[in-house]
Order: sequence, then C-alpha cells, then structure tokens
Amino acid sequence: MKYSKKEVKIFRRVVKDYKEVKRLIDKKVKQGYTWERLYDYLWGKSCFQITNKEYDNVDYIDFNYKDMCLSIYRKNDEIYLGDSIEVWNDEDLYWIDTFNNVGEIKKIIKKEDE
Repeated sequence: MKYSKKEVKIFRRVVKDYKEVKRLIDKKVKQGYTWERLYDYLWGKSCFQITNKEYDNVDYIDFNYKDMCLSIYRKNDEIYLGDSIEVWNDEDLYWIDTFNNVGEIKKIIKKEDE
C-alpha cells in the first residue's frame, strides 16, 4: 500500500510513541502493578483514552494514545503491551492502517527514506 508523506510523518511519531508506551507499561509491570492498578493508572492519565472499560472478566484493555490504538493483555499472571498497532490520522480523522508490529511500520519508513 502507498502512504502519503503526511502518513509517513505520522508513522515516524508512532514508532517513537510506541516505544515510549512500551517502556512505561514494562516499567509499571516490573514495579508490581496489578491488572486493576494498571487500569486505574491509565484511566487517571489524560493522555490515555481507554476504549474498553470492562476489565474484570476481560484479558485486555484497549486504549488510544496519540495516533495509535493499542492493547494491553493479561495472560495468566503476565501483563504486557500487545504488538499490533492501529494507526490513525487524528488531525484529519481517519484510520490509516493496522500493523502487526512496529517493525512493519519501520520498513515503510525505511522504504520512504531510500
């Protein structure tokens, strides 16, 4: 698929922002945050908009952060940020694409830089 220059610019931000969120989630988990405490932490930050508010019997929390929609998963006692990234153009209000991981986005950026 061909992406516009504006979309590639968004992809560059998304790569940086995804790494930032991953570091944050990993840090909180390492600090011993429970599923409920992590949910409360995200809920209390205005930069995160939780789109899935049912966490008692659900093994994921979907949330928006800047140009992305991401998910945090709970499997047994493990809590982690999912690899898939839904990318949006928030300025023009449209969905760009969904990617399996940040590596796919990096490949698009690299192709544009060649």
